[in-house]
Amino acid sequence: FDERMRLRPLEYSRALALGADENTIFEDLVQWMLLNGAKLPYLNRSRVGRVSHGPALIRGVVVTAPVYEKTIFSVVPERLLLSREAMLETPLRVPILRERLSIFVSLILAILYEMRRAQEVPTSEWAPYMRFLSTVTLETPTQ
Repeated sequence: FDERMRLRPLEYSRALALGADENTIFEDLVQWMLLNGAKLPYLNRSRVGRVSHGPALIRGVVVTAPVYEKTIFSVVPERLLLSREAMLETPLRVPILRERLSIFVSLILAILYEMRRAQEVPTSEWAPYMRFLSTVTLETPTQ
């Protein structure tokens, strides 16, 4: 096991204790990211919002105050990226390697695996991120 990829689980979840509304889920996600080494200098000027991405409206983190050009909004360590490499540090390692799964299929498998695991073990390492993902909606144009 690569120790650099080990995640620290969130010991106290406001979303689990107080109810899973969008804001407490986001707060848990941020606390989990900070616990695992993320740097979020604009956190006090950020919120969850809906933004245009081409013709689609997606949910993301938006800054609510002016930001200078070339400002670093966040620094996220590799271990916080749900990737094929991260999944090779889980029980998914064997099927991913045995079946020679593509990066895309490995990522989909990882998301499904971690979502199920977060339902079964609400304090699992990826649970705050999975709760956040479960609230994401993608609105695409119908025409």
